[in-house]
Amino acid sequence: MRRTALLSLMLLAGAGLVASAAPSGKPVPQAIVAKAFDAAPESRMEGDQAIDAAVAAALIGAISSEFEERRVELKLDRVEVAPAGFVQRDVRGTGRLMIGSDEDWIPFEFAALYDTELSSVDHPALTLGGTGSGQAVAADAALARRLANEVDRRLGLEFSQQPVELRLDSVRLLPAGKHYLRLDANGIADFGAEGSTPAGVQALYDPRNGEWLRVSYELGAVANRGIDRVVALR
Repeated sequence: MRRTALLSLMLLAGAGLVASAAPSGKPVPQAIVAKAFDAAPESRMEGDQAIDAAVAAALIGAISSEFEERRVELKLDRVEVAPAGFVQRDVRGTGRLMIGSDEDWIPFEFAALYDTELSSVDHPALTLGGTGSGQAVAADAALARRLANEVDRRLGLEFSQQPVELRLDSVRLLPAGKHYLRLDANGIADFGAEGSTPAGVQALYDPRNGEWLRVSYELGAVANRGIDRVVALR
């Protein structure tokens, strides 16, 4: 089943969908669960609209928490739904988002599971920017070191009771819209006597002012799978 949806964050918020943002400076893992308003659709079209609404609400909540207090507009361009078990549906698609007053639309891809019994989307996954292999960046390059330092700072906040240091092994740079850059990196998080674990990092960077607009990481076996789960954002 394939269809197209065009939805705006501002319009959805006016219709009663609420997005919560994590307090600035507090790296709290987010678990976004959004429900559609119509839990018992009476037609196939209403069922499609229920899925679109649940997906949009989950993405709005997730993106709002990532960008904290910044104003974000979101549009879904393509939504594809396929069976994924007895009550679940695999929902994937593409969209665009705009940050603050910048008129640069950033493309993104998303993937989520939709529960037909609960009419809800749980833990959407999000990848910002375009696709492709990107440009390799040396791990000791200035921008790669800045990224490692920023992740170290966030790891230090989360694991304040133990030492931790990130070592990046590979960093790739991809365009994200006209003004932003996405960095994808893999490496090892070293917890000293506690051992080490694989780490995957994805960040959105504004080279115009040197600001990290988004930095997410995952630790463990799922760290290097290429698309990060919003539930693990830091």
